[in-house]
Amino acid sequence: MSFYKKNDDYRDILHLSRPEIKGHPKMDALSRAAQFSPFAALTGFDDAIEETAEEWREGTLR
Repeated sequence: MSFYKKNDDYRDILHLSRPEIKGHPKMDALSRAAQFSPFAALTGFDDAIEETAEEWREGTLR
């Protein structure tokens, strides 16, 4: 049993172009990329990691 569908199921739509919506301009590549850029979900996490690394380098890690 396969978890993946065969491409045969989508053969009729596989090479169609993306539909255009009237009155809604196409988003430029930079704006689309910004939607998927990383964000700080855990605020202060980077600082905590850097502090721990510094303590480890100094040999004062508690």
